[in-house]
Amino acid sequence: MNCRADIDLILPCYNPPSGWEQKVIRKFKEIQSLFNPVNFHLLIVSDGSKRGYEPEVVAALKNGIPGVQVIDYRPNRGKGYALREAVRHCQSEYIIYTDYDFPYTDSSFRQVINTLLNGADIVVAIRDRNYQKIYRLSGDFFPNRPIYATQFSFV
Repeated sequence: MNCRADIDLILPCYNPPSGWEQKVIRKFKEIQSLFNPVNFHLLIVSDGSKRGYEPEVVAALKNGIPGVQVIDYRPNRGKGYALREAVRHCQSEYIIYTDYDFPYTDSSFRQVINTLLNGADIVVAIRDRNYQKIYRLSGDFFPNRPIYATQFSFV
């Protein structure tokens, strides 16, 4: 990949289990190295969590991922609200969201990034058994723009 781009990566994460922050740090660093020169900015949304965001956890995230934004508010308002709240903080041209446990393959994530960077306005992921399909959607609503859906699977 030789395209330089900024991508905001949103992870809604309600009441995560103990130790989740280490997996996020490890996976985020892996993504950064796999997709160089793409510059990722991480936004994590607590969504009113009652556990998992103790001061030492937030400190570990900030030490492990410089520039990470941890967004918190009360009360819990659901995943849709969490995503909208995170998008309000985004500054990059591209936004990707996924779950904090990164339930996809590097290959499927690469496909999403390449599809975005090649001009698609939106890439939609669907959890099923096939990671590798990309579909061009009908241009009825956006006749002059390519719109793609990528289908992810989880085994």
